[in-house]
Amino acid sequence: MKRIPALLSLLLTTITLFAQQYNSDGVDGRFAFGMDGQQILYGYPNSQPTSYFMIRVEKPGGGYVYGSNKKGTHQKLNALKSVAELIVREGVQVQQNKFRFSAFDILQEIIPLNNFDQPALAGEVVRKYRVDYRITNYTDQDFSMGFAQFLDFKIGDNDACRMEFQQQRVEESTIIEPQNESCSVKLYQKDFDKQGFAGELEFVSGMSERPMPARLYFGDYRDLESKIWGWQLSRSKYLDAAMVLEWDDLIVSAGQTTVNSFHLGIPDFVKGNLEVSKSLLFETADFINHSLFFKLGVSQLSSEQKRTLKNLLENKSIERIIINGFSDKVGSAKQCQLVSAQRAKSVKTYLEQSLEMNIPYEVNAFGSSRAGVLKEDQQKTGNEKDRKVDLLIELR
Repeated sequence: MKRIPALLSLLLTTITLFAQQYNSDGVDGRFAFGMDGQQILYGYPNSQPTSYFMIRVEKPGGGYVYGSNKKGTHQKLNALKSVAELIVREGVQVQQNKFRFSAFDILQEIIPLNNFDQPALAGEVVRKYRVDYRITNYTDQDFSMGFAQFLDFKIGDNDACRMEFQQQRVEESTIIEPQNESCSVKLYQKDFDKQGFAGELEFVSGMSERPMPARLYFGDYRDLESKIWGWQLSRSKYLDAAMVLEWDDLIVSAGQTTVNSFHLGIPDFVKGNLEVSKSLLFETADFINHSLFFKLGVSQLSSEQKRTLKNLLENKSIERIIINGFSDKVGSAKQCQLVSAQRAKSVKTYLEQSLEMNIPYEVNAFGSSRAGVLKEDQQKTGNEKDRKVDLLIELR
């Protein structure tokens, strides 16, 4: 009889741990990428991507419980919906999706990166996205957790895109165990050359909280059948080229956090701007992005720039405005910092005078820290695309 309370306690703990506890807004957190309107991951530019993550947790009594943000999967899989938000963090628009599954809170963040692998500010060309999963054990017990990311590639109308890993062509049904602290996978639409190039998936390690995937699986969807944890895919005839990133199972101690992360981007020789498809929630988010460009050494607004700002913000109900000033690399670092601050200040002053509203402003000056290297013919004239003020305007 004494065992009954202990068994009842274990049962109640199991029920509590493996219940889905967040009140979801119905967004499942899947995503897709594209370049200038052309898709790389399936679903772009539509808001119906098929790339998704899976998580499994070892149950106290043995075996596993599984969760995923993919719809229509096996009945044993817990369907995870997220609480979604588009936030602005230090001038960077970050998509967040928050899940709760078993003993874990899962925060998915999709972060744009610029040419220098810095978080991209509003108006900057985006060359990569970093996808982070911050997984926190919110209980007072230790749990074993496994994590896998499915990526469903489709380049234009071509499902069976070609891949290279460390300059070696990848055949179907290939499993790779990365050995280096960083590595990348190149994606091609038809041929293994620059003309057919479409994207690059990069894994960067070196930080203890961001382990690299232990295994990479390549092939089409059929080739991935039963590869991950013996899982049976529900669409075995699905022909899209795909890969899976699988991290080793690990013990996440009570109250501790682990972060899994990867980059998807385009290299320097490919022209274009990488974009992420947005759910309907984010498509209706009220933000305006705008850039103003300046002549060398100039920080004051021209009459044309003032008219542009007036037309842009006329009859708008504004919550706040973030103003970021920049310079190219002509001059000393101190001079570049000063002129970038003066440009941002001149925009703020004009907006305060013309809008006549009590709006909170955030003003930043980045100098030449985000400017490209000047070419030989730009040493005196500079590069206009780096001489700018970017505005991120949040509407009510």
